[in-house]
Amino acid sequence: MKSIDFYFFGKVKNKAFAELEKEYHKKVTHFGSSQIKILKDSAESDRKIKQSKDTELLFEQIHSQDLLVVLDERGKDYDSVGFSEQLTNWQESYQRVIFSVGGAFGFDQQALTQKKPQNKKVLRLSGMTMPHELARVVLLEQIYRALSIAKGQKYHHE
Repeated sequence: MKSIDFYFFGKVKNKAFAELEKEYHKKVTHFGSSQIKILKDSAESDRKIKQSKDTELLFEQIHSQDLLVVLDERGKDYDSVGFSEQLTNWQESYQRVIFSVGGAFGFDQQALTQKKPQNKKVLRLSGMTMPHELARVVLLEQIYRALSIAKGQKYHHE
């Protein structure tokens, strides 16, 4: 497996979420290389400026051989099997797949629709809003599920 990395903004304050994040990331690493990188979110108090600065910081981390998958409620959603197939395709096409969950205010919507970086997708976990700390855990669990499906393991029940 090529690397699947996670770029998250800010540290998890809730210990229960922190433990689940650690547990599911450990499960993901059983399938290959993976790291979690914590990016320092902007201290700006203005929501729009904060979103813009955080999004800029994230985009600076991405190389041309990477695919950035940003989580946002307006992104494309998949069922578990479809996501597993899509993740497999992404891994075959890119050196590294990077998933990112923004901070409490998310990302700059205008920047997400721009062409740069070119290798960018927007993924939706749910039509419902959830705390960013919970979204990180759900994302990690879904990546683990997708990798398990791709390998034919019995974690996912259809």
